[in-house]
Amino acid sequence: RPSIAQKFIRHFKQLDLDPFMLSDLMLFNIETAQAYRAENRINREAWYKSMLNSYDEAAEFIRIHQLRSEFMLRMERIVEINFEQEWPNAKSFRLILETLKER
Repeated sequence: RPSIAQKFIRHFKQLDLDPFMLSDLMLFNIETAQAYRAENRINREAWYKSMLNSYDEAAEFIRIHQLRSEFMLRMERIVEINFEQEWPNAKSFRLILETLKER
């Protein structure tokens, strides 16, 4: 469940986990949700909003820790998959990505 994954991610942040490892985990959480979504129809808007919040949080964390070059391809691929899967908020994901690229 995304909510459980987010609780662990917040806990790891408090423990000062290595920023690279935590960034990897944050993106893995979203990629896992995409894999689930590829096999299952999800009609709950809250689920998509939760994933968007997770992506936004990951983007900000990656920016703060100057890890853009290490994770940009994965972040771009997440956006591509969201459009392929026709997520209702895919444009919001793209906006976050564009903002990250500009900063």
